[in-house]
Amino acid sequence: SSRWSDHARPVERFMNRELMSQMEARKKLEPCILEIEKYGTGVGKVAYEKVIKTALRPMPDGTEIEVPVTLRDGAVVDSVSFGRFLMPLSATSPQTAPWCGEEHSLSPYEVAGLEESGFFKPGTLKKLEAWVVKGQQSATGVENKFRQSQEALEGRKPVWPNLIDWVEIWLGFNVDGGTSNKEIVVHYHRPSRTLLSVRYNWHDDLRRPYRTGVYFPIEHRWTGIGICKQNEQFQRELTTQHRQRLDNATLANMRMIKISKLSGYKPDEPIFPGKMWFVDDMTHVDTFQLGEVYNSAFNNEQATLMYSERRTGVNDTILGATVQGTPGTATGDLARIQEGGKKFDYAYGNIKTFVSELILDTAVTVAQFGPRRWEYYDTVEGGQYVKEFFSAPVELIRNNLLVELRAAGQQQN
Repeated sequence: SSRWSDHARPVERFMNRELMSQMEARKKLEPCILEIEKYGTGVGKVAYEKVIKTALRPMPDGTEIEVPVTLRDGAVVDSVSFGRFLMPLSATSPQTAPWCGEEHSLSPYEVAGLEESGFFKPGTLKKLEAWVVKGQQSATGVENKFRQSQEALEGRKPVWPNLIDWVEIWLGFNVDGGTSNKEIVVHYHRPSRTLLSVRYNWHDDLRRPYRTGVYFPIEHRWTGIGICKQNEQFQRELTTQHRQRLDNATLANMRMIKISKLSGYKPDEPIFPGKMWFVDDMTHVDTFQLGEVYNSAFNNEQATLMYSERRTGVNDTILGATVQGTPGTATGDLARIQEGGKKFDYAYGNIKTFVSELILDTAVTVAQFGPRRWEYYDTVEGGQYVKEFFSAPVELIRNNLLVELRAAGQQQN
């Protein structure tokens, strides 16, 4: 609406500062975007964090006092390793899935810190310690299995594992026996069957923090296909052909000398350019090679490379390479570039949609919990417009009814 037209530019400046400077969104999202391009699927999340640490400050009388220092307070964006993300294959979105979540691995020291901060239930560390002492550690990895076998052979008391694995699950569950499910968040240690914490979904719009993006989608699946998967069979074929061609050329270049027993050759006979051999028969000394270079080997490799380029959409025009033969017109090159870029525009659009969802989640999180620096509202030009925007109901921000928030691209800003 025209009433919110004055808010657009200040909100844009605020989101740029919050995402790029305060949250370091580009660095945090690079891993999941690379997973999208390479493997086809990436997962990102937006959450709220508040980190407070205690500092000691000397007083004039020589004593020291404890002063709480807030290091971080606000929205955070991060990548989730695709191998650690949990969601049913039949689901299409984390927001509509029966459940979704991720696996975490923390040291006992970090678990103790989460318990002290109230993130885990009181007594969590003692319960896990009792489970470890009983020798019931999970042997999910090679390191754990080796350690457990050594402890059994030596009769030693089990020690704390290097890392404690636990899962974070967001799901709908009937917690009170009512008529409907409630959105809850569960932190669970599966090996010991310990509930670390159970909470209701604290987001105003009951969203789950995860968003998924794909490079090229698969029908009726939330996973996608990336460049590596598209090129997998051609990569193996090209590697095999390339090695065969090099091995064949190596053998073809290995010239050896065949010598008749009657040629007068002696052991350790020196061989050098210009050496003269005096033989009774011209067939007594001759050279031969183990293999021959075949042009078809290189042609087959180039044919496979063409199939790979067609599958992945890479060609000389897209790469900016020089055209072989008679160059075409500038108009023809431009038309080929535009046509060849359509597939990349489609993949880029998928990634842009994925990032836009995370940006919108960031805005909703800021509206609920506030910015990282509240001083922004009173010190920066246009701060009052930003404050008014984030004071609006979450539904209006979520549905882009006030100001449309999305990632800027090459064609549209």
